[in-house]
Amino acid sequence: MFIGTNPNNFEDDSSAAASGKNIKGGLMLYINKNPIHYYTGYGEVISINEWIKPKNNSYSIKGFSSENIYLKIAKINHNNQKISVIDKKYIGSGDIEETGFFSSDINYLLPFFMATINDNEKTKNDIKEILFNLKMILETKKSRELYDLLLAGPDLWQPMAYNNNWFELKNNYIKRIHTQYYLQGKQKIEFDINNLKMILGENVVYVYSGSYKNEIFKSHYLFKVKGEKEVIYTPVIKFVRYKSKWIVWEGT
Repeated sequence: MFIGTNPNNFEDDSSAAASGKNIKGGLMLYINKNPIHYYTGYGEVISINEWIKPKNNSYSIKGFSSENIYLKIAKINHNNQKISVIDKKYIGSGDIEETGFFSSDINYLLPFFMATINDNEKTKNDIKEILFNLKMILETKKSRELYDLLLAGPDLWQPMAYNNNWFELKNNYIKRIHTQYYLQGKQKIEFDINNLKMILGENVVYVYSGSYKNEIFKSHYLFKVKGEKEVIYTPVIKFVRYKSKWIVWEGT
């Protein structure tokens, strides 16, 4: 998925790129009625293989944008880098609630599509319990437990959706997690369960605590980690149900 505010080459179906400027507001992106990403401007390229299913798929965009939005769904042939645009949508600025549809030729079915999420207190309490456990893991710096928790989803979808040698790539993800969650020396986790926000989709729960702005983007975050000299904000987490248990589908 390519999304931005710059209309350059939008009409060209043999290319896809994303660029633009910051927007006032923010847009939640959904694939197949599941929240996957929060967009606040500039150009972003979002991999969606871990969110789609064979044949018929949908996408939705909800929120407010001060700028016009240009979005493309494209397939990339990594052998020759050829791009095929599957769908594209121009969205005018203002309050936005748009839906589109596209078809895929993938031959795998991601397991989370088998479980529909119920919007009830048990769902929310189950998620909170996992997050309390995650906070404890961070405070005690139990790295192995952190990696196991955050990579449960990628262990399933990386080889399935991207047909790669995941176990060779996994070390890169572990390094990324270490950078995203740990500071040198002592660190304090700031996390108020009362500020926790959950966006429930059909099969996915998107969880965050608030928003922060780095040098470029405004983003959602889950934990604020304060060190002696630095502060980091950990990524949002997306939970799914797998074999009757909650797992982190994406959290890096």
